[in-house]
Amino acid sequence: MAITMYQSDRNFVSPANDASLYSGLSGDISGILNRGNSFNVTVDGLVATIDTGQAIVAGRLVEITIPETVTIPANSSGYICLVIDLTKTNDVFGTAGDSDYSVTVNQIYVSAIPQQIVTQDDLNNGGSVYEFPLVSFTSTATSATTSTHRAVYLNSSWQTIVPSTGTATRLQYRINNGIIYVTCNKLYPIQQNSTLFTMPSWTVPSDTMNFDIVLKNASSTSNGSGIGIMQITSTGAVTLALTPNDSASQTYYGWFSISYPIN
Repeated sequence: MAITMYQSDRNFVSPANDASLYSGLSGDISGILNRGNSFNVTVDGLVATIDTGQAIVAGRLVEITIPETVTIPANSSGYICLVIDLTKTNDVFGTAGDSDYSVTVNQIYVSAIPQQIVTQDDLNNGGSVYEFPLVSFTSTATSATTSTHRAVYLNSSWQTIVPSTGTATRLQYRINNGIIYVTCNKLYPIQQNSTLFTMPSWTVPSDTMNFDIVLKNASSTSNGSGIGIMQITSTGAVTLALTPNDSASQTYYGWFSISYPIN
């Protein structure tokens, strides 16, 4: 037969079938789950330590239960990755079904990859290798630094953001299927070039992004002053980059709703 249903009586569901299902349910999004220490990366010299955590990578649940270490190549830049390599063979011990049966999984490992473009085959359509970046790195001959940007997959409820100064009737974010949603109602005070608030590190876009914000001059009795430009930098700091009348000395109330991909 050319048609089958894997979740049927007496049928066999392979790891590939299972991964395809979970990849579809997660919207084909790979990312870090809010488990353990979320693969927090620390560096000592050229040795990186990757802490405990779980991730969904192409529908596969990947877990580190004891911190892993990896050596970063000197004088280079690239990414510390979880690597799924389906060309490798896992080691099997004992007999399936017996209590002593176990598998050493060689198809997943951590690697420091000194290149700017990682390999991300479609594992659910015949691909073999998927390199999932945890952090980027830059190294000298003796030491390395890593970024704080992290690819987190998490469907969350609305979370409150605390303004850098002043108050807001509502200032919140949530993550849903790889998209960050941020909403604000009556943030005050707002001034050009001042930091309004800071997004959590795992929600920061990889590049600076600009969005519209509706502003009302605090000294005005009219309904509004116009549209300003709000900017989110790669550090997570959110500032008012441009006011409606190009006046940096004015103070405003602000309203906005924005969204952007998590990676």
